[in-house]
Amino acid sequence: GTTKDFDLSLGQDKKKLFRIHATDASHSKWMLFSYGKPAFDEQVADHTLAASNNAEAGELNDGDALYRVARVDIAYDKHAGHVQKYVPGMDDNRGVLEPLEGDDLEPKYLLKVEEIKSHTAQYQSYVPSATPSPNLDAVVHPLLVGFWVWEHSPNRHQIKMHLARHTDMALHCLLAIITNQVYVENQTKTEE
Repeated sequence: GTTKDFDLSLGQDKKKLFRIHATDASHSKWMLFSYGKPAFDEQVADHTLAASNNAEAGELNDGDALYRVARVDIAYDKHAGHVQKYVPGMDDNRGVLEPLEGDDLEPKYLLKVEEIKSHTAQYQSYVPSATPSPNLDAVVHPLLVGFWVWEHSPNRHQIKMHLARHTDMALHCLLAIITNQVYVENQTKTEE
C-alpha cells in the first residue's frame, strides 16, 4: 500500500484482516475496515474505498467486502490519540461512530494512546472506561493496557510490545503502525 492505505495480514497465506485508510491529508484520522466480517448484525459493506480505488492505493478487488470497525484520531501535535468504534446507525447501516452517552461531554473511546517522551518512539495505551473518575491518582496515572517501543538499527526495524491479558493485539499492532508512521512523518517535517 501507500502511506494512505495499508493492510494487516496474517499467516503465510497473507490472509487480509484489516484495511487501514487515512481519511485526510494530514494523516490525523484513520478508518479501520474489516475484510468480510461485519462489526455488528445487519451491517452493510462500505464501498467508498473500492469506488475511489486506483492502482497506487493497492490491491482492492471488487469482491472485497469492507466493513467499518473503528476510527483512530491522532492529535494534531501527534502526541496523543484515541480509538472510537462504529455502531449501528439510524440512517447509516454501514455504521456510525459510537455516540455520547448520558451527560458525558466526551465521546465513548474504546482506547486512548499517548506518546511517552523519550529519544525513541514509545507509546502507551489505556481504556478510559476502566479509569475510575473519583480517584485522582487514576486520572493522573491511568491503568495501562499496553506499551510499546520501536527499535531501529541499520539491520532491523522492530517493535517490542507489552500488553495486558485479554487485550486486542491486532488493534494494538495497527495503533503501533499508525503512530510510528505519523511519528516518522512528523520528524521529517521538522527536519525540512
